[in-house]
Amino acid sequence: MGKKDRLRGNNNSSSISRNTPLGEIADSNTYNCTGNFPTDFNELWNRAGLDKVGLPIIKNRSKPPKIPEENFKEGEAEDPTQEMDKSIEDLPTTYSTTNNWDIYKPAIQCEFEVDVSTRQLQINYAKEIYIRGWRFDDKIVQILKQCMLERLTIINLWNTGMNDLSVTTLASMLKTLPSVKTLYLEGNPIPDTEPFHLFITEDNSLANLYLRNNRITEIGAKNIGQALGQFSSSPIVNLNLSFNNLGNEGAKLIAKALRMNRTLVSLSLSSNYISDEGGIALASVLKTFMLTHEEVVERRKLISSSSTRQVLSRSLDSRDRPGSNRSGSLVIAKGQRGSSKNKKQDAANKKNDEKDKNKKDKKAFLPPPLTSTITENPRSQKNKKSGGGKDSNKSGKGLASTEEDNDLGDPVHPMLDGKVKTIEGKIYLSGCMSLICLNLARNNIGFESLSEFHSVVQFQSSVGRKIKGYRRMPGLLKLHLQKNLFDENDPKWLHIQEILLSRDPMATADDDGMSTFTTG
Repeated sequence: MGKKDRLRGNNNSSSISRNTPLGEIADSNTYNCTGNFPTDFNELWNRAGLDKVGLPIIKNRSKPPKIPEENFKEGEAEDPTQEMDKSIEDLPTTYSTTNNWDIYKPAIQCEFEVDVSTRQLQINYAKEIYIRGWRFDDKIVQILKQCMLERLTIINLWNTGMNDLSVTTLASMLKTLPSVKTLYLEGNPIPDTEPFHLFITEDNSLANLYLRNNRITEIGAKNIGQALGQFSSSPIVNLNLSFNNLGNEGAKLIAKALRMNRTLVSLSLSSNYISDEGGIALASVLKTFMLTHEEVVERRKLISSSSTRQVLSRSLDSRDRPGSNRSGSLVIAKGQRGSSKNKKQDAANKKNDEKDKNKKDKKAFLPPPLTSTITENPRSQKNKKSGGGKDSNKSGKGLASTEEDNDLGDPVHPMLDGKVKTIEGKIYLSGCMSLICLNLARNNIGFESLSEFHSVVQFQSSVGRKIKGYRRMPGLLKLHLQKNLFDENDPKWLHIQEILLSRDPMATADDDGMSTFTTG
């Protein structure tokens, strides 16, 4: 009877533990992550009360076999015995025996960074995470959010059946992981909403975003374009939108974003059903374009706000600045008495100082003129005459001088670019020179778009090295237009390739004088 009572007691306790709410268990037994990703993930999965059958396997990512290198020199006789030994040693390891159940079970493939600082424990920090072909819902994202992923740099999700909730949860998780720089979200179509723009915010540190094969239409292109068009909140450098359904309308929305975006370096829009209408829209923003009425109003607001900030900074500087020699000469020490002539002269000097100060204040509150030439004045003779004094320092506080002085500094907002051009009362800005690589292969682009891109390449090659900031924004260096409707032997396409090859910094000249690409 004693044994039966003990068994009944054990059964009752187990049933109570199973029926206990998950929140109470989590509160009573908190788990501190160790950084060892396989251990932490399995423990958090069990504590969340999820089914153990669906627990994914965490394993190392399989690497492709290495190509055997040819070590023998030309003209040397090959030894058949050495070749046999070499073939035996360098057998490709493309096969492995696994359990049938493990093949179809969900798996998280990882690239680990092993830390062997302690002899007792080997910690496997997750550096890259790859998930293929199984549903990646918000519950798994919540578990990953609790893991210690301080060294994670790449997240690759392909065909994982994500929805709005999982995308929103993943976007919020990335805000807490500043080390993640690359996100692959491919083969995950989300119709109607297409919330892929949530990853283009200033809150996360993503630099490379791959959204291939997600069936993105003009709905998603509108949201992505609005996120990219905000100058201060677009950290994305490389954006891949290949194999989607953007069409001409989507290409126009992306082109609208490039009018103000100065951080995007590489853009891929291949296989998106883009014809001449969308191609011309993309080419028009890469050279000088006219501002719309809304953009002109926005530019005036930015100029007025920047001028007020300059006035405030000058007033604060004047408070902290010590008195000049001229103002110091007016101060009479205690106990000293000046003559009547000196008093009259001092009063006249005070009046002149007040008049000069009022004139300066009035000029400071006036916004800078909207019209200026697109060519910049040579730096030179004024600075030489001033001898590097105060005047030379004041001349460097303009709106356009911040970009001129800092060739590799932070880019200036294109609306505040002083190098504008006015024709018949209309304002023209220089195009997007920060985009270096543009891929429009496998579309429906014809001769009209080819002519526009030809003029773009000619314009950027003639203007590029003359403007300040060329080292940061050199213009197009790679343009992919293969497999479109125009003939690839067209003289304009061949001329485009010649110009780009001559401007490519990775190209060198061989003995014959022709430019060739270097792989190193």
